[in-house]
Amino acid sequence: MEQNTETQRIRILPVHTQSFMHALGVAMMRAVAWREIDTGKAFSPKDLYDFAQKYDEEHPLDEYYYYMVSREGAIGISPGLEWLTEWMFLPMEECEERDFLIRRMKEELQDELELDNSLEQAVLKGLKAEKAAATQGTVPLFCPYCGIPLEPGSKFCGNCGKSVQ
Repeated sequence: MEQNTETQRIRILPVHTQSFMHALGVAMMRAVAWREIDTGKAFSPKDLYDFAQKYDEEHPLDEYYYYMVSREGAIGISPGLEWLTEWMFLPMEECEERDFLIRRMKEELQDELELDNSLEQAVLKGLKAEKAAATQGTVPLFCPYCGIPLEPGSKFCGNCGKSVQ
């Protein structure tokens, strides 16, 4: 399967962006984990994503600077001349620490996915209970204000004290 030359050229050229988050998006196509230059601290994609959100808010770039992503996935800030780029994160070398970061990230994402699914199921269960209670003219099973389960026949929520009728 052969790619056209334009696609190949786009993939090997360094990329300039105006936000760290955008730079990270590009870098994630080129590397799986990074090491901070100053501290040597290792970052998974999820860790660096959290960092990027805060960094963009706290350090907006002026019109003369941009983020640069190298062919290998390194991320840095440049004052307009590529050779003056101050590199912030370099792709991590293959090692046990990198493998651990990736495993930990996968586990965290799986936990979040399971939590999202269980929350979604709880909300659907609550909505069904409310619908059933409304059709039978009884009190809902969960407080519509705070979501805490209600005692059968309750007129007020035992948690927030609001009327549930």
